[in-house]
Amino acid sequence: MINTTAKAAFRTYCLSVVLLLAAAGTVQADEVSPPCHHEGESADQQSRLADPLPGLSLYQLDAVWTDQAGVEHSLESFRGAPTVMVMFFASCEHACPILIADVKGLEGQLSPAALEEAQFVFVTIDPHRDTVDSLQRVAQVHALDGEHWHFLRGSESDTRLLAAALGVDYRALPSGQYTHTNLITLLDRDGVAVQRTEGLGQDLSEMVAALERLIAPD
Repeated sequence: MINTTAKAAFRTYCLSVVLLLAAAGTVQADEVSPPCHHEGESADQQSRLADPLPGLSLYQLDAVWTDQAGVEHSLESFRGAPTVMVMFFASCEHACPILIADVKGLEGQLSPAALEEAQFVFVTIDPHRDTVDSLQRVAQVHALDGEHWHFLRGSESDTRLLAAALGVDYRALPSGQYTHTNLITLLDRDGVAVQRTEGLGQDLSEMVAALERLIAPD
């Protein structure tokens, strides 16, 4: 069994490799949502968004994703906001509804300031079946607002690349379901992973605390 430290190191290594490969074949994405900006941001905060992305930022992955409202995003469109990212699929019968409930529980523990800024991004591993309408139904069934909750679909290749960068393994089963890693990842304002929790129904108090620190650093 691989321990937590070894897993984290391996995921960091995988992310580095994926980002290097992505950089080698970068294609600019046009007409996508700009980075997140919030009222009351200081000039320093806005200036930081113009700085180059950190080396381990997931936002270096250049692809176009479509959300449950049909709006196109680059991952970098979430830059500027602490972001909780999960990979799932809409027809999932067991694990994914629990993952959504877990993240809703995390959201319920946040301070008003964190609630204002935090973004929750679920990316489907089944883009062929998960249409915009399918993603919209998931958001509606779970009563999730479209301002802070985003359900995304992309191409098969971009989905595989993002999964590799996050450290999510998945494969299709004959039943039409998928087996996949149940992983919740917290990204900082620049898209660098700062906290990960694997499993279902886990204690997310450390992730809540980490997110709060991103909002109001000590």
